[in-house]
Amino acid sequence: MYFTMRKMIVMFLSCFMVLSTVMGQKAPLENITIDGLERSYLLHVPENLPTNAPLLLVFHGYSGTAAYAHSYFNMEALANENQFVLAYPQGTKDEDNMNFWQVGYQGHQNLKVDDVSFVIQLAEHLQKTYELNPDNTFIVGFSNGGDLCNKLICERPDFFKAAAPIISCMMKDMMDACQDSAPVPVLLLNGTIDDITLWAGDMENKQGYGPYHSTPSMLDFRIKQAQVALVSEESIPSPDKNDKTSISFSKYANDKTENQVWFYQVNEGGHGHPDYTDLEDQVWQFFSMYLD
Repeated sequence: MYFTMRKMIVMFLSCFMVLSTVMGQKAPLENITIDGLERSYLLHVPENLPTNAPLLLVFHGYSGTAAYAHSYFNMEALANENQFVLAYPQGTKDEDNMNFWQVGYQGHQNLKVDDVSFVIQLAEHLQKTYELNPDNTFIVGFSNGGDLCNKLICERPDFFKAAAPIISCMMKDMMDACQDSAPVPVLLLNGTIDDITLWAGDMENKQGYGPYHSTPSMLDFRIKQAQVALVSEESIPSPDKNDKTSISFSKYANDKTENQVWFYQVNEGGHGHPDYTDLEDQVWQFFSMYLD
């Protein structure tokens, strides 16, 4: 999310910046010109990659970087083990010189950048270059990057096999435009006391990002869109007795289709996820169900 909470986001990210910088140096940014703009991304290609391998695109949050996404989503070991390519695209700068993804926040509406076009063209470039399977393209993102995942599967449900928007929301305009979109399997995770992406949403636009729906409304939309029903529930306590968080994990499915919705409700959780979720493993387990 954006605006009045911007400094909080920067503070949240700051503890990762040293690690991100080191990782960024280990894997230098690649550059590509798309729609007349020079864009950047990090890339990890496992050794001895077979043809028709999957592609996973990973999106950072507002003010973040590709290197930050690389450190936040620690998926290289999974990529090496399961033989898929990892790409970490980087957003463009807004008027505050912060990297962002164009998802329709109020303060970004005058910025003419098409990140849907960028992501599609970057994915197609990587698919061609590394002989990847175009039917096995997956996306995961955090915060603003999670919102981008929501936008991508609304606008191009034909292109992405499954998505994992983490700590995300759906802007009112985004959900309105998504009403007739085909369903895409989704894994969602949100915290109940997040003070940036509010669990209750902000349809009155008090935060200044633009109106966005509550987490329960977003989940309900995805459930109805995919025509799935609750099939299992699990409560996952924190292993740390001093940690007040816990996870309510719900799976929704349809026995006549392959569509599923997985939802991780982080009780007493803020703008992040607890380590005990094993999030990277859960995300790849979810995506693996949809590999061709």
